[in-house]
Amino acid sequence: FDNPCKAPNIVRIPANLVATDIARQQTAVQTFKERYIGSVQNAVAVIVGGPNSCATVTVEWMRRELDALFAKTSGRPHWVTTSRRTPPEVEALIASYPWDYALLYSKDHYNPIPAFVALARTLYVTAESTGMISEACSIGTAEVCVLDNLDVGPNKFRRFLDGLIAG
Repeated sequence: FDNPCKAPNIVRIPANLVATDIARQQTAVQTFKERYIGSVQNAVAVIVGGPNSCATVTVEWMRRELDALFAKTSGRPHWVTTSRRTPPEVEALIASYPWDYALLYSKDHYNPIPAFVALARTLYVTAESTGMISEACSIGTAEVCVLDNLDVGPNKFRRFLDGLIAG
């Protein structure tokens, strides 16, 4: 999605391929299960990034997204993680929701993402988190849903999402 030049040795695909070490993935899942003792059946996981030059993450936007997400996925286990880029006021809002598992990066730097990707039935990822979207597409079997926080106008993140949609 960074628009590499055309060359005979470059094959364009809609997402970046993410290699994984199976043993590392299994260790990540085991570590997560030691931290979270609830059910993993039909889990909904949310990965929240943060603003960048092409994306905005506000409290108002996040509230709308989370309200819709919880309404749509009622009765299922809900997990969330934030990133170092997530604004403090957005983390505070996220903390106010009834998560079964919540990791706020500002309080804990453990990375549950490999376990989220391996275990979740549905995985929501903010649109600017292209690395996480690529990982979710390359590894695991979750339904990947993108929370579109991209600013209006063309940019490499929009081109990436449009390429995924086009297949």
